[in-house]
Amino acid sequence: MIELLLWLAFLFLPGLAVGEFFALWRKDDSLSIRVAWAFGIGMSFNVALFFLRNFTELGVLDTVLLSAVLASALLSVSLAARRRFSFPKMPTRAELPLLLLLLLQSSLVLGHFAKFPVFPQTRSTDFVAHVRVVTDYANGWVPPLDAQVLYYGAYYLLSPLLAIGGGLPLVVTQHGMGLLAALSPLAVYLASDRLFGSRKSALVITAVYVLSGFVWFGRVFNSGLYPNFYS
Repeated sequence: MIELLLWLAFLFLPGLAVGEFFALWRKDDSLSIRVAWAFGIGMSFNVALFFLRNFTELGVLDTVLLSAVLASALLSVSLAARRRFSFPKMPTRAELPLLLLLLLQSSLVLGHFAKFPVFPQTRSTDFVAHVRVVTDYANGWVPPLDAQVLYYGAYYLLSPLLAIGGGLPLVVTQHGMGLLAALSPLAVYLASDRLFGSRKSALVITAVYVLSGFVWFGRVFNSGLYPNFYS
C-alpha cells in the first residue's frame, strides 16, 4: 500500500509543481481539471526525465528521487515568489458525474481482476516480453535508444513501482497498469474539455470511453498488451 502511495506521488507531484510554477491553472478551472492537468503533466515530466536517464548513470530509484527533488524545488520557488498555493479549489456538484465515472472505471478494473486474478494462457509474446522489459529496466538495464520508440512511456512509469515495492513483476505491472487505467478518464476528460470547450461534451466522451472498457480490458490486461494502452 505504501509503495502505491509513493508511486501516486511520483505520478502527480511533478505535474502539480509545474502547474504552480508556470501558473497553468485558469481561474475558472475546476478542481477535477486541475487534477487532470497534474496527472497528465506529471506523466509527461517523468517520461521525459526517464528518457534523459538513458544518457546518465542514474538508476531507477535515483531518477525517482531526482523527479521528487526537481518537483519540490519548482514548488518551493513558486510558493516563495507568489506567497500562495493556487492549486486547491472547492469541488462543485458539477464535478460529481466525472467522479462517478472514475469510480465506475475503478470498479470495472477491480471487477476484471476479481474475475481474472491469474493471467490466462495466450499465444502473445507480448505477455512475457513487456513484463521482462519492465523488470530489466527496474533493475538498471538501459536498452538501445532506437528500441525505445514504442512502449517505453509505459515502461518508464511502471518500472519505479516495481523498484520501490518489489514483488512478483507479473502482478506488480498488472496492478500498476490497472491503476493507470483507472485514472485514465482524467486524461480523456481534460483533452475533450480543451478540444470542444464544453464540459457536457467532455463528460459524454468520457462516459463512452469508460463504458467501452469491457471491449479492451481483455487485450490490455490478459494478453500482455498493456504498454500499447498508454503508448
